[in-house]
This record gives sequence, C-alpha cells and structure tokens, in this order.
Amino acid sequence: MASYIGDGWDDLEGYIAGSPPNAAGQRLYDPLTFTYRAITPMETAALSRRTSLMLEKELAENGDGSKTEMAIYDFIASKLKSWDLKAKGVHPLPINGKNVSGMQFTLFSILREIMYNQRLSDIKPDETKPAHSADDLLGNSSAASA
Repeated sequence: MASYIGDGWDDLEGYIAGSPPNAAGQRLYDPLTFTYRAITPMETAALSRRTSLMLEKELAENGDGSKTEMAIYDFIASKLKSWDLKAKGVHPLPINGKNVSGMQFTLFSILREIMYNQRLSDIKPDETKPAHSADDLLGNSSAASA
C-alpha cells in the first residue's frame, strides 16, 4: 500500500464514468474527462484554516457563508487544468469556481474525492486499467524506491 503523496505538481488524468441511465435513457450526469493536480494534505490543511477564518468573519458580518463556499470551489477550479464539462451536454464550460459550484452534486463529490486522493478515477471504456494506480496517484513508483 502506498503511503506517500507527491507534491501535487504532476498533472494527472482523471475520468468519471457517467451515471447509469434510467429506463428512459436519462442520466444524472454524463462522463467527465479531466486533467488535474492532486491536492496535498498541506494544501487541505491550509484551505481548512483559511476557510474557517473566512467563515467566522463572514458570519460575524451577517453573511450566509456563500463567499466561503465559493472560495472552496475556486480552489478546486485552480487545481483543474482541463475538463470536458458541457452545459446541457453541448456547450463547453470554462474552468472556474462558478462552474464547479454548478456541477451536479454527485459528479462534484466524485471529482472532489479523486482530486483529494480519496478515490481512483474510473476506468475509461477504451482502457483496460485505471489511468493511475494508487501508487502513481500517491507519488510512489518502484523506480523511486530502488
């Protein structure tokens, strides 16, 4: 089992299979292919500290926490390098916090888990194995340990 997460500077390819269709052929979300930089524990801790302070200040000023939420979406967007997310399945969307916040909830949750190294990407239909093994995702390789 891998136990070291790399510095997050390697661009990784991710894929999320579309949700299973219902009897009418409708899906909750379409497949998503993306390139990203993994989010490290240090970045997670820093984001948590920063957003905790932001939320405290925002609520003290009678805010509703939406600015703090958007800071989290902006952070995730900053780690995405490319994606094929489309509005209504047709119109390509630029990567930004607003579009990340507008993703279908389950799709966003899966994306976040992959970027936070909590889940592996799905297998693309044209591949025989995941895009990255757990060791690749965590920055380990047999060459590095030799």
